[in-house]
Amino acid sequence: MANTLTYTSIRKLNSKILIDVRSPLEFQEGTIPNSINIPVLLNEERKEVGTLYSKGKIDEAKLLAVESISKRLPDIFSNFLELKNKFENIVIFCARGGYRSKSLSSFLNSLDISNTRIEGGYKSYRNYVINNMNYFISKITPIVLYGNTGCGKTEILQNLKLKGYPVIDLENLAGHRGSILGAVGLKEQPKQKMFESLLFEEISKYENKYVFIEGESKRIGKISIPELLYKKMATSINIKIDAPIEERVKRLVKEYALPQNKEDIKNSIDYMRKYISNKAANSLLEALDRNEYDYIAKELCINYYDKKYRNRVSNFDFQFTNNNAKEVTEEIIEKTKYLFK
Repeated sequence: MANTLTYTSIRKLNSKILIDVRSPLEFQEGTIPNSINIPVLLNEERKEVGTLYSKGKIDEAKLLAVESISKRLPDIFSNFLELKNKFENIVIFCARGGYRSKSLSSFLNSLDISNTRIEGGYKSYRNYVINNMNYFISKITPIVLYGNTGCGKTEILQNLKLKGYPVIDLENLAGHRGSILGAVGLKEQPKQKMFESLLFEEISKYENKYVFIEGESKRIGKISIPELLYKKMATSINIKIDAPIEERVKRLVKEYALPQNKEDIKNSIDYMRKYISNKAANSLLEALDRNEYDYIAKELCINYYDKKYRNRVSNFDFQFTNNNAKEVTEEIIEKTKYLFK
């Protein structure tokens, strides 16, 4: 096998593991989905080596890099030895397919651990995503679920996925529920580049297929949806999900009203002073102190979310009332089954 392959060729390999050898900070900013991080240089080491390079002190930079990695070589070798026994193809990449991946690849080859490098590194992968994203978006037909906050769209999507239907869960990929309280109880959102990579990997699975997806605003928290996907969602098959206010409140309380979320909820209500009166915000905070989550959920639905929410489409192909997510899922399957024949 050639020691270097394009990312297009890498995608076709079976039994592979992708190893990002960049620093942990670079890995956090964005990587190829399902990769693991075994860094050649740690964050501060990379910074110091880069500073020497920028000053033209090339030999000093290389010496510092060798000194930095040498103390971790036994652990690195042990990690790769374990991977060798699990995967047929070990694929490594750095930022541009340069010094870091080349030096590690040579080290591994000298110890009889065969490996392949991605030509052009992570940069070539990013170019692949950028150049092909719109193509794969153009090859799917979204079936878009719209509805007010708490109507159960996410639960329906999860049910559809469990039954084997193609689903793209944008909120899950973005790590955010798409509202002001959308980050409550969740980890930090991925960076934009990482979201795009995750979305690309999902969309590329469903070429020439109908795909269930939730109607979203242009932004989900800090994340932006690709323009073509955003436009296509508005002109595809559209489904409206309604639900009684009692069911919406019950669902929201179950999802949000956890002791560990209380401080996040407080901060979110304080942030909402931009959009609601101080009197309304104070009333919600007082209710929060009393753990009156039903009241908070109902007030937010009626006096904030429902007023703010505007469907991007006015005509729906189908409309359902969600009193039971499993039953509605079956109804949606029945109405749309002709699309999957």
